[in-house]
Amino acid sequence: MSEPSGINNSNHRYRQLDSLRGLAAFFVFLSHYILVFKFSSNWVSYLSESPLGVLINGRAAVMFFFVLSGFVLSLPFVENNRPLKFTEFYIKRIFRIYPAYLFAILFAVILKTFVYRQSDMQSFSPWVGHFWTWQWNAKTIKEVIKTCLIIGPHFNADLIVR
Repeated sequence: MSEPSGINNSNHRYRQLDSLRGLAAFFVFLSHYILVFKFSSNWVSYLSESPLGVLINGRAAVMFFFVLSGFVLSLPFVENNRPLKFTEFYIKRIFRIYPAYLFAILFAVILKTFVYRQSDMQSFSPWVGHFWTWQWNAKTIKEVIKTCLIIGPHFNADLIVR
């Protein structure tokens, strides 16, 4: 029996979906690149209002990436008629994602505290400067802790990433 195009039966991966997730991640990168550096606002405005605006719509790309990821994560449970063990599933997800999440937050806080200088930010867009200008005080320390613990719904992600 021949296997359908794009399906690898040895590990049940759909290469097409991996490719779409890769494109979505690239579009998120592209939208951040445009936001970080000073580009002509006319050029960005024209591009975002055209059909090519999807190339710099990072929020839509993130949503698309999460929808595809949710679908891919559900496949082993749907295809194998295997019961879903929530505890095992969440523990695997936490140990796979949370350490990188905490490292990224810690790295951003270290950069903000020890590397950031307002005078070095002139070549970047105001968007970058916006989330580097907060000051350390009791409120921001509480917000950083809430961000690390993913406590919401009102934690201020702008203090770390945007």
